[in-house]
Amino acid sequence: MKYRSQTEIYARILESAMDGTTRTQIMFDTFLEWARLKDYLYEMTTIGMLVHDVKKEHYSTTKKGVSFVKFYNKLGEYLPLDQTQKLPETSPTS
Repeated sequence: MKYRSQTEIYARILESAMDGTTRTQIMFDTFLEWARLKDYLYEMTTIGMLVHDVKKEHYSTTKKGVSFVKFYNKLGEYLPLDQTQKLPETSPTS
């Protein structure tokens, strides 16, 4: 598996939880093991990007999280966010 930035992992978790989902489904969607996902879920609920419904055991993306995903996707239109993509080499101009 390729290296993923923390920003990319945030975006994938938020996309997975858009309509509300369980932590198990987020694990499958993001290819994260529980130990790592647990830290991300805690951090993202603390900063207000996710909300956790304890009764349903569901996580849902908040408005702040949706804004993050939109911004992340928009940024991807201008920059190669995938670590495997290379920027074109440019020659120095004199």
